[in-house]
Amino acid sequence: MELGFQQLLRLARQNSALEAELAGSVGDFFPQMSAPYEIRGNDLLNARRHQEWFLFERHSTHLEGVPCERLLGEWRKAVADQLQELEIGERALLDSCAGIFSVRGVADDGAAWLEDLGCLQEHSLRPNPDAPALEIGDLIIGRMHPDGDGAVLASPAAGVFRSADLHQAIEADLARRRSGGGSTLLRFDQQTLEAAFFCLTQDPTPIDESSPTVNSLDSARDLLSEAGMPESAIQDTFARLRSTPMKADNLVLGSNDRLGEILDELAFDTEVDLTRARAVLAAAWHSLRLESAERRTDPLDVTSALAHFDQGRAQGRDVQALLDDLERDLGLGESGSEDAEPVSTLPSGGVTRAIVTEFRWEAQASNEIQLTGEQLDSLDLLIEFGAGFEQPEELGGQAMRQFLFFWCPEQRVKSGQIENLVPALEAFCRWASQEQDLEVDDWQGSDGEYLVDLKRILDLNQNLPCRPDQDGELFEVLEGEDPRGLPGLMVSSPGGMPFRTEIKSEALRSAQQGDLLRAKLLDDSQLEVRSVYPGSAHRLDA
Repeated sequence: MELGFQQLLRLARQNSALEAELAGSVGDFFPQMSAPYEIRGNDLLNARRHQEWFLFERHSTHLEGVPCERLLGEWRKAVADQLQELEIGERALLDSCAGIFSVRGVADDGAAWLEDLGCLQEHSLRPNPDAPALEIGDLIIGRMHPDGDGAVLASPAAGVFRSADLHQAIEADLARRRSGGGSTLLRFDQQTLEAAFFCLTQDPTPIDESSPTVNSLDSARDLLSEAGMPESAIQDTFARLRSTPMKADNLVLGSNDRLGEILDELAFDTEVDLTRARAVLAAAWHSLRLESAERRTDPLDVTSALAHFDQGRAQGRDVQALLDDLERDLGLGESGSEDAEPVSTLPSGGVTRAIVTEFRWEAQASNEIQLTGEQLDSLDLLIEFGAGFEQPEELGGQAMRQFLFFWCPEQRVKSGQIENLVPALEAFCRWASQEQDLEVDDWQGSDGEYLVDLKRILDLNQNLPCRPDQDGELFEVLEGEDPRGLPGLMVSSPGGMPFRTEIKSEALRSAQQGDLLRAKLLDDSQLEVRSVYPGSAHRLDA
């Protein structure tokens, strides 16, 4: 584990842009410290915790993702000759998590039995002869790494706290949070734990609270502004998303929903990258819905709400959008809506990885879940798909259908990979439904026909280039090979008239009735297909 960590850190430092990000993030991890700041040699444990957060949790602007995931390919090459069990070393890094662990038992050889006070899971801690002896009641706060045999290893920078009062206070605080209607399972990011328990103070200079922070709304505003949209139109777009719940029966965000309408307008009026726009605006939509829920619980006074309305009218904003905002500001509307999303108590980012990691640990430690190592590893695809999720509830039946029937074809997942993925996904969903109270029971429908259909679709997509964009529109194949010998396929777009078209790819001419095509209609009435999706996805029980 340590060899793998040091190699990952070395790769990050060899990248000048990442090295700059690492130095500049010190102030983010240690709020009392001005950034950038070079941590001195006698602060090695502090530096190690900062490095762990940077590599395993923090989103890198340069890499456009978490470093441990983005550097994985380079890491594998670098340690191939050094690690005898490469897969175990990889899982030790990728499946690590930070938390608050209570020592419930200690063996003669120094091994310990731990309870994760946040996730309410139990773990066996491997003995470490170089670490101080543990006692029952101790708290270990920091990062744990799976060892591949069902046990965990503690980071050398994890802190051990021996205080009955602290232990009692933490358990009482967590009990209050759970009794207040929050999630039973609580997870902690390393930055939160650092601020709560370690509190490094090296520089009394306060952080400038006026400095801007990047969030999903800022990213969306920048994208729309770059596309030439005026501020008033951007505010109207936000209002439309804010007032519209994310429908659980919609398989793909941006298809037949409010986001889809906005993307259609952008495609017609601008030259914006629709793939990036879909991702950025989907994240903004989620944030706006949370903002709307918070406003309903803490509305503005009437005078302030009307002042916002008048200001918007003076800026030339759309009146209906302003009325939607006014309703939201006053805390009106959707008071009993079943569509309003709860505000999550989990740290933002890494939710999917945390839940999948929990499942993997449970599978390794239990005889009730019978999965091979390859099947467990296949869930890396689910982690990649759900990297932007911020709430456990987002990992529901709709997300599973979107992942398997739309995301996998778009990512050119091969049909052979499905042999491992489907049983792992089925076991994960059963576990998530029972242990995490996630609504994932209905993702595969009432029969198994979807699997044969999906394999055929994945094979079809192998004939298409893996494009960075997913532009175009959806078409349904109404008729495959024409019995009268007419060329092409009979297709229709949602709400459109059927028409016969030529398919540019020879292999895709074998598409069957009911298949869904994401394609671009060319001037010569041919379809340039981007991806093919199984029609069985629409026939699943919702």
